[in-house]
Amino acid sequence: MIFARGAATIISGIETRPKDPLIPAFATVLRRRREMLDLSQEALARRAGISTVFVGRVESTRNQPTINSMQKLAKGLDARLSDLIREAEALAKR
Repeated sequence: MIFARGAATIISGIETRPKDPLIPAFATVLRRRREMLDLSQEALARRAGISTVFVGRVESTRNQPTINSMQKLAKGLDARLSDLIREAEALAKR
């Protein structure tokens, strides 16, 4: 049995929402950086060469990006991936 509850998906009673605090922290960093540049999700997606839906799903923690996708997102933000990860790690430790 599969059904959705908020951003989490329940599969046979097992919640699939990520437990690692780095995932939502990266999503927060991504959204903050995008908003600081006054970019819509669509504009970031275009700059990064990925879909708008994917950007939204990463920001809402519905998708966990691959390292390749993270690199594309960083490029779309004119940032280094290492800086985004460092920022997310600091945020996750709070």
